[in-house]
Amino acid sequence: MKFARVQVSLRQDQNSPIHTALADSEASDTVRVRYGGFNEDGPRTYVCSVTGEIGVLERRLEATEGILEREIIHSRPGYALFYVVSALHEYELWLQRLFTQESLTMIPPVDLRTDRRFVFRIIGRPDDLQRAVGDAGKRLPLDVERVGDYNQPDERITASLTSRQIDAVEAALSTGYYASPRESTTEDVASVLGCAPSTAAEHLRKAEATLVRTVFESDFFD
Repeated sequence: MKFARVQVSLRQDQNSPIHTALADSEASDTVRVRYGGFNEDGPRTYVCSVTGEIGVLERRLEATEGILEREIIHSRPGYALFYVVSALHEYELWLQRLFTQESLTMIPPVDLRTDRRFVFRIIGRPDDLQRAVGDAGKRLPLDVERVGDYNQPDERITASLTSRQIDAVEAALSTGYYASPRESTTEDVASVLGCAPSTAAEHLRKAEATLVRTVFESDFFD
């Protein structure tokens, strides 16, 4: 089986209520849909993990048209797990149908980013993946961020990393940056990446922060 990580962009008039409320706001740092209901005949349900100004985001959920219900399941300073019920959204349903045909399945989490962009992952046979990506790209701006063999369950842990952050972590591992005692420096990692040491260090810091949040914020009852 192959997997692809895909970024899709929507126009403003195509934006979903949950994206409008949570992702298109300076109050949010990260927004991830960890679970979602797949009802095509009525409201959709979501469980979203969010970092940022939680009070502001809760008020945005309350004020956004199409958000029918919301509840904080778990929270701590700067972090919340929201249960949200939202009205149906045409393009979300269309993408869901497209990427669950034949051998394909979509796997969480879905990253909601600014400017109506979101990132999701699909697993399936190569020909089915190629067909679905091609069909989606005819209607929406689409970028395939990563493609590979799906042979390890921990891909879900790295789902929130950018391709450049993954490259940085892989370079750090290969050069012994994470060995004990450490066998390389950020300069060595930068040499592999072909960038400045400060840039390599920034990629590693962001990747490490994301991985820690993903592991320790993945449990409802942490």
